[in-house]
Amino acid sequence: MMPVQKTVVPLFCKNYDCAVEAQTGSGKTLAFVLPIVNQILKNPISSKMDTRALIVSPTRELALQINAVVEAFTKALGNKMTSVCLIGGVSNKKKGGQVLTEETGRNIVVATPGRLVEIIQNKVQGFQLN
Repeated sequence: MMPVQKTVVPLFCKNYDCAVEAQTGSGKTLAFVLPIVNQILKNPISSKMDTRALIVSPTRELALQINAVVEAFTKALGNKMTSVCLIGGVSNKKKGGQVLTEETGRNIVVATPGRLVEIIQNKVQGFQLN
């Protein structure tokens, strides 16, 4: 484990809030994704459509990086949980993958603030939040 992970993973697992500042490549993303995955596994999901975690990222690039780590877990765990990355600047063809409804919900949602607000306000055509 990286030093940042040794410090904050136990705190996150006990539901403490943490503010972490560390250099790139220090393991910050894994430090908060691992406890999220652990919580979902410890408390079984009644549906793959139930959102259990929302990760808000300030930029598209960071959201995509975080989502790549989340997807590594969701794929490795098979059908135990699902995730989606909601970012702006996506072509109309790709927006279909960013729909959140009862039929297409996700357990872990990674989103940028702007896209999240658009979805919640239902201003983007084709988006729904039920």
